Amino acid sequence: MPLISILIPTKDRPEWALDALQSALSIKHTQLEIIFSDNCSKIEIQSPFLKDQRVRYFRQKEPLSMVDHWNFCINQSQGEFIKLLCDDDLLVPEGFSNEIESLTKHPNVSLVCSNRIEFSKNKEVLVLNFSKESILPKALALKKMVFSENFIGPPSSVSFRRYPKFQFPKEYSYACDWAAWIELLEHGDLMQVPSTSCKFRIHEKNLTNKFIENHQDFFEVQSLRKRSALRLKSIQSNHFYYSLVADYFFYYRMLRRIFRCLRLRDFRSLGIFLKKLGNML
Repeated sequence: MPLISILIPTKDRPEWALDALQSALSIKHTQLEIIFSDNCSKIEIQSPFLKDQRVRYFRQKEPLSMVDHWNFCINQSQGEFIKLLCDDDLLVPEGFSNEIESLTKHPNVSLVCSNRIEFSKNKEVLVLNFSKESILPKALALKKMVFSENFIGPPSSVSFRRYPKFQFPKEYSYACDWAAWIELLEHGDLMQVPSTSCKFRIHEKNLTNKFIENHQDFFEVQSLRKRSALRLKSIQSNHFYYSLVADYFFYYRMLRRIFRCLRLRDFRSLGIFLKKLGNML
């Protein structure tokens, strides 16, 4: 039975996906499995890397949504510790090993996050979110979720412990990872490590850009701030205060979004935003 599962869901990114797979195969651990799942790509991926005994290769017969595909990979995996490596990112072996070591040493920790390098064709930038090793109790981590956005990071910079029935919540797309981190904080604390565990690729076809264009990010972030505040209710008595904070951020971000559209004279985007806002209110 493997101790570690690295999940690589992919669709129509054969070169990048194989780069991601190769970076995962560079991990020197005997109890490792790699779930490599192709979500009906137009061209089937062919590579000798897929024949490595640590790789379990799947090709979907019917296309799945992004979140359903991620959950398929989780359901196929067997490891106690899980890393979801997006197909356009790369794993940094030393930093990833530090995440696994932290989960092993601290059974009260449900997920570990670390720094990342953002890279494109022309440059690399270290995103230094964590300068020292620390454990945040789940109540404190949830508070930070109310006051900030996804400070924990994207899936490729996080490793987490397996829990029965855990899935990425299907009601979110842009912020499904943030929603998942909230779910995992139900089970334990958050550990931050100062090492770098992944390289995060910046490119025009990144799905995040699509979600931002139609303002899905705005509404999902607000929903998750409220969700974080509600989770605090079971831990602390001052839940009402955090609900007010979440409401404050809603109106502040709403005005910023409107003024940005006006400043850029992007009236089409403003119309989409106001329509969605009206439906929500």
